[in-house]
Amino acid sequence: MSRWPRISSGFVKAMLAGHSALGLAFAALLYLVCISGTIVVFKSEIRQWEQPGAPRVEGEVSDAALANAMREIDRYSQAHGPIHSLSVWAPELGGPWLRARFYADDGGYEQWFADPATGELVLREHAPLAGFLVDLHDDLHLPGPWGRWLVGLMGVAMLSLVISGLLSHPRIFRDAFSLRWGGSKRLQEADLHNRLSVWALPFHLVISFTGAFLGLSFLIVAILAFAAYDGDQAAAIEAVLGPQAGEGTPAADLPDMDTIIADARARGDGQAVRFVSLEHPGEEGQLVGVQIETPDDLVAAEEYFYNGSGTFLRTLGNAKGPAGQQTLSAMGPLHFGVFGGMPVKILYGFLGLASTVVAVGGVTIWLTRRADKGRPAPRWARVWTATVWGTVLGFAAAALGSVMLPVAPALVFAAALAGAFVLSIAFDAFALSRVLRGLTAAILVAAAGAKLAVHPVLPAGAWGVTIALVAATIVLALSIRPVRRLVSLRSSVPAE
Repeated sequence: MSRWPRISSGFVKAMLAGHSALGLAFAALLYLVCISGTIVVFKSEIRQWEQPGAPRVEGEVSDAALANAMREIDRYSQAHGPIHSLSVWAPELGGPWLRARFYADDGGYEQWFADPATGELVLREHAPLAGFLVDLHDDLHLPGPWGRWLVGLMGVAMLSLVISGLLSHPRIFRDAFSLRWGGSKRLQEADLHNRLSVWALPFHLVISFTGAFLGLSFLIVAILAFAAYDGDQAAAIEAVLGPQAGEGTPAADLPDMDTIIADARARGDGQAVRFVSLEHPGEEGQLVGVQIETPDDLVAAEEYFYNGSGTFLRTLGNAKGPAGQQTLSAMGPLHFGVFGGMPVKILYGFLGLASTVVAVGGVTIWLTRRADKGRPAPRWARVWTATVWGTVLGFAAAALGSVMLPVAPALVFAAALAGAFVLSIAFDAFALSRVLRGLTAAILVAAAGAKLAVHPVLPAGAWGVTIALVAATIVLALSIRPVRRLVSLRSSVPAE
């Protein structure tokens, strides 16, 4: 008698058909979200690479410096119209600096590095490459909330693909270490796709679920309001995010930040301050939030709320609240890998690359299967190759442009990607992938060299980015094999 119930072949075929259709429909967007998310894990190091001269913090920042940084950013922001919020980051949460930011009501914002000893603003942050990458992953540079919603839907699609992939391959765990390498290209790509899917399965599940949750939080709050708060969305938002600032007539003064920070530290057992925010500054409904470090906790910080007069309101419950609140608060750290330091970042980097390869492999398998059946799709092969390697070329060009050109990285990226599609007219997929890899390798090493020429002395995080650029150059150069004929119309097989 069989230990496990057998899955009917009809069910497996239906799951495989649905898996393939869903993967093909969202392949390009899934690839873009996966590869950008992998890079964004290292956004702090990229910021260090872009501004290596920013004042770094050695040791813990004093409460007085934090409070003064809030006053300084408030004073500076007053010349920029109505302000929605002010915030200050202590070291570790976002990088080894003391940083201050204001958001204006019209959507504009500025970020500054502050002197870690005094809290005075000393250098405006200018990290366009990091900003471009974060915005690309968060909302695909689409206006309003539409981009974030679309990214959230990609999380749903990825979760559906993980589940349907498992159901459509009954032997996927049994064959977890079977890799047919060097034979049929279709079997090779299918094995690589399936093995990486299994080996990184927990990561795929966590990233897709948390990505869907974060991107579609508006829908989740609406459902929560309907189910538990009789449709009161304000109550649902407060339950999840804590007290919300209220608009009103101008208040007399900025809250007493020194007293508030000291009180929050006392409530947090004297642990370090990680983040301070002030919503609707200068209005009667202004609200202060102070995050205090919680060592050995996934969320890493508990948040305490105060009104404009400095009266304590409540604790959010990130670390010590109900299990549901702790679970909700863990979504962000789990998705972005902002826990556990550099070892976790490196692990997320490799697992993110695995997700990216899986996203690419689905389309490659479809193209090779068509070719094996005598129905090649050379145009689609060229388009997919231009999409995959043109995106990588775009990232490399954006990195070089951030050093040498006064142009927004998004424009450089778009121009490089468009150039890849232009090249796809002249080359087949096999040759196109090598041309784009070669161009990418050259641009990456140029970006590393240009940065060292401008800033020969780099902090540790910036050196990590430089080394990564050189390592990627070597890998790409080694992956390019000699091609006898660059212009060919015979090959319909996509890039390897």
